[in-house]
Parts: sequence; structure tokens; C-alpha cells
Amino acid sequence: MKLPNKVKIGGHWYKVVFPYRFIERVDINGHTDSDILEIKIANGDGYNQKLANSKVMELFFHEVLHAIDDVYNANQLEEATVKRLGQGLFQFLVDNGYLKDI
Repeated sequence: MKLPNKVKIGGHWYKVVFPYRFIERVDINGHTDSDILEIKIANGDGYNQKLANSKVMELFFHEVLHAIDDVYNANQLEEATVKRLGQGLFQFLVDNGYLKDI
């Protein structure tokens, strides 16, 4: 699985760190830090179980939505909303052929 090294959101370049191992918290697989402009995505869960490529991509879009929410919406979206939008965006991209080989 390959993710981009960086993405541009609202004039800011976010560094994408993948794979990242969350040793500080085992209950998350992705994190966006809008202060240091960094998106971290794990390729396994906190119990060293490898995540499916489709789950990694969904996590990536979820974290990108957090960055978009920060830049354009002052972090107004609730986590549950970001989760649903991330899943919907991922499914749209897969179902319409924009994402292949995942």
C-alpha cells in the first residue's frame, strides 16, 4: 500500500507519515495534527494485526477530512460526522473507479 508523502490542503502542505506505529495510544489508527501539519496513518492496529488496504485508504480520507475541517470549518465537525463522511467518500471513489488496486 502506498500513500502520498504529502498533500496540500487549503494552502498548507501536510506531511503524510505512513506507516506509523501509535505507541502512545493503541486505540487509534490515524491522527491529524493541524499545528505541525502532519497526518499519521498506521498499517496495523494496536495489537500488531495488519489493516486491510481498503481500511488504510479509508483512514487516510478520514484524516484528510479532519484537516479540511480544520482549515475551512474551524473544527466544527464531530468525530462521528467525519467518520461517516470518510466512509462515504472512500466508497464513492472506489465505486466510481477513482481508486484501483487497493
